[in-house]
Amino acid sequence: MSLNIYELALNDRLMRTIKDTKEALQAQRTLNAAGGITKINAASASQVQSVLDIVNNAGGGKVFAENGTYIFTSDLDFRSNIELECESFGGVIFVFVGGAKFSIQGTGVYSTGTVSISKGDAQVVGVGTSWLANLTVGHKIVLGGIPYTIDSIDSDTVLTLSVTYYGPDISGDTYYSAIMLENFSIRNLILANGGGVSNLLDVDYIDLCSFEKMIITGATSDNVSFYRAHRPILDTVISDGAGRDAFNMLECPQINLTRTIATNAVRRGFMLDAVSELVAISSPAQNCGGAGWYSKDSIKQNMIGCEGRGCEYGLYVTGGSGINFDKGAAEESEKDGIKVTGNTTKSRFNENRLRDNGEYGIEIDSGSDKNWAKDNDVENNDSGPTNDNGANNTLTDNKP
Repeated sequence: MSLNIYELALNDRLMRTIKDTKEALQAQRTLNAAGGITKINAASASQVQSVLDIVNNAGGGKVFAENGTYIFTSDLDFRSNIELECESFGGVIFVFVGGAKFSIQGTGVYSTGTVSISKGDAQVVGVGTSWLANLTVGHKIVLGGIPYTIDSIDSDTVLTLSVTYYGPDISGDTYYSAIMLENFSIRNLILANGGGVSNLLDVDYIDLCSFEKMIITGATSDNVSFYRAHRPILDTVISDGAGRDAFNMLECPQINLTRTIATNAVRRGFMLDAVSELVAISSPAQNCGGAGWYSKDSIKQNMIGCEGRGCEYGLYVTGGSGINFDKGAAEESEKDGIKVTGNTTKSRFNENRLRDNGEYGIEIDSGSDKNWAKDNDVENNDSGPTNDNGANNTLTDNKP
C-alpha cells in the first residue's frame, strides 16, 4: 500500500505513471510550473501519520491513498490544508483498535475572561484576559459564533483582528480562541471499529472542511463527534451502528449536511446541541433507539427533505427557535412523529409525512409557542393526528 502526495495541478493519469520516489522527485524538478508531484510509500499504517506530517510541514497538498485496509493502534491526527483522496469508495478502510481514533482537533484553546467589540471595529477589548502569554498571531478567536483571525496581540487585554468585526455589538461576552485545523477535506474513506473504540471520528475546533462519501461504523459511543466545529460540509456520509449517537454535534455553527445518513444508533441519529445555522438536505435517520433528529437549544436550523423513520421520535425539538423541518417525513416512530417541547418558539413543520406513529403525528407541549405546522399528512397515528398544548401555535390543514 502507498500514499501518494501530489499537487492539484497534476492530473490523475500523470500521477499514476510515477512508480517510485526517485521518479517522483524527477517529475517535481521538471514540472515546477505545474506545481510538481511527490510520492511517499507507506508500507504500514504506522507510517500514515508521518506522511500527513510531511505534507503539513510542506504547507499542505493532496494525499492519495491506494485501496487497502490500514490498522491503527494509536490515534491518527489529521492536519490542516490536506486533501485526503482515497482510490475508490469502499476501497480504503481505516480500522481503529484499542481505543484509537481518527482525531481532527485544534490546539491551544483559551477562553479566560470576557470580551467586548462593536460592529465595524477590528480591536477587541478583554477583561480578565492574559493574551500575551496564551495567544499567538494567526490564532482564531470566536466572536458571536464566527471565527476571526488574530492580526496582532497588543496587550494582555487588547488584540486586533485581521478584518473588521461584522456581527452585532458584544459587551462582556464569553469567547474562545484556538489554533484551528482548517481547509482540509476527506473523500471515499471507511472508518471502522476493530475493538475498543469509543468515538471513531473525533472533531474539535476546526473551520472550513469537508467530508464526502464516507462510512463510519461500529463505535461503542458516538461514531462522529463534533465540538465547536465551524462550517463543516458533510456530503454522502453514512454513520451506522453507533453505541450511542450516530452524529453528535455540540456548539457547531453553519453545518451543511447533504445526503448524510444515520442508521441503527443505540440512541439518536443526529444529536444537535446548541447548533446554529444548520442546513440539512435529503438526510435520513433510520432505526435509532432514540430520536432520529434531536435538536436542543439551537437556532436557525433548516431541514429540507429529511426523515426520521423507525425511531423513538422522528424529530424531537426541545428549546431554541427557528427550527424548520419541511417536506420530509417522521414516520413509524415508537412515540410521536414530531415532538416539540422545552419552550421552543417560532419554528415550522410543514408539508411532511407524519404517519404510522405510536402516539401523535405532531405534539406540542405547554411552554412552546408561536410555532407552525401546516399541510402535513398525519394518517394512521395511534393517539391522533395532532395535539397542541402550547400557546399561539398554528396547526392548519394537517390531514389524514
